[in-house]
Amino acid sequence: MNVAKLLNHLVERGTGRQAPDRPHTGGVVAVNGFKVAAALDAGESSMRARWRERVGRTAASYLLVADDPEHPGALRVLGPASVDSPIRSVEGAALARAVEQTIGMEHLEAVRHLAGEVIRLSGRGLHMEGLLSRHTVEVRFKEYPARWRSAVRATEYLKSSDDWREIITKLGYQIKQRPRRGYLTRFEGRPVAVVHPKNSPQAFTRLDAQGRPPEGLLVEDCRKEGAPYGLLAYKGRFRLFAAGSTQEWLDIDADLLDDEMRPFLALLSPPTWRAAA
Repeated sequence: MNVAKLLNHLVERGTGRQAPDRPHTGGVVAVNGFKVAAALDAGESSMRARWRERVGRTAASYLLVADDPEHPGALRVLGPASVDSPIRSVEGAALARAVEQTIGMEHLEAVRHLAGEVIRLSGRGLHMEGLLSRHTVEVRFKEYPARWRSAVRATEYLKSSDDWREIITKLGYQIKQRPRRGYLTRFEGRPVAVVHPKNSPQAFTRLDAQGRPPEGLLVEDCRKEGAPYGLLAYKGRFRLFAAGSTQEWLDIDADLLDDEMRPFLALLSPPTWRAAA
């Protein structure tokens, strides 16, 4: 899906409405308090200049997109919250779904959700937020033949349609429901991770009725169980925390991983994680 098709899709689906165009843009669609605009030039300096021209010093939320010349079907994306954020490459159809998911959200939640989805989707199913690094995963893990062969074997029966329970079970864990909330997973008889399933990926960041963040409750339960790791899970998507910190995590989405990337699901196995580190 190129940028023109993206804008047309949002209008045709009723997700947004056409907004007044501006110089140097190829169309603008207003969606739930923010705007999605097409840039005519995909160069970084040009995109940042267009973003500043439109937003200036206002608090407007603006998602500027352009066709990615290096990846057919992908879009270069800047925003929606800051001109200083990295320009990322995101598959066009996936970006359309992310924008559609904001319908019905409050404006601030919608912008936060979209910003998070741009980051996640640009990782093609794998995103590190302090827990491990891209270098560790792509060099120390993937380029170490013995570790990579082990990861391939561990994930050869996993499918993109598997939900979190199927993936965890196929990786060799035993799962037991906890009395109050979530599940405890064991590996070779030892507690490894507490899992808190969620009813949507947005719930990974949504506060509960008492104003508590989901990762705080997760780490609290990990400490009670003596489990070194915690997982927020929705379908085939996971957010992995070490029990000692809520500020660093690893996101893995089985649905976004292609066949070449699928062995990275082995990172959900802490023995693999320790080996990579």
